Amino acid sequence: MNDDNIALTISVLGQLLIASIPSVFAIAIVYLTNRLNEKTVNRNNVLKTLQNRIDKLYSPFFKIIYISEKYDGSPFNYPKSTLVSICTILIDNITYCSTGTQDLILSFYTRYNSLIFKIEMNDEIYDFEHDEFMTDFMTMYYSIYKEYKDICNKLSLPEPIDCLEEYSNYVLKF
Repeated sequence: MNDDNIALTISVLGQLLIASIPSVFAIAIVYLTNRLNEKTVNRNNVLKTLQNRIDKLYSPFFKIIYISEKYDGSPFNYPKSTLVSICTILIDNITYCSTGTQDLILSFYTRYNSLIFKIEMNDEIYDFEHDEFMTDFMTMYYSIYKEYKDICNKLSLPEPIDCLEEYSNYVLKF
């Protein structure tokens, strides 16, 4: 009788196992579907954030740079209104930049404000101040340019044009 009980138990367990396979399979499919949906939502959020960075920071910044370079040449020769627009875009959207680029923006902004103060006070601007301004501006520009280029590559967009390449001798290596 013991053998009959063991055989019956094995038979019942086998039937339970066979009956539970569809449930286990359904649970596995639901789990995998949820994981895929989470990854899709996360990817969509990342893409949305990257697009926001382009729309709010990089596109407006480079639009001003492209137009200004065409008509004004060196960033040092940009009209005050252009530099104010650049500073406004950068400061308003600084959180979209990496920490290193944020530091460069703040350094440029400080340098720019000190030059504006000197101009308003009718003080002479020395060659070294011109060079420091250009170094701060171009180092910041290339940091922003690199971030923009990386995002364009991630989104399969065309790479931006480096229209200030002729001033790259002012860039600090970062």
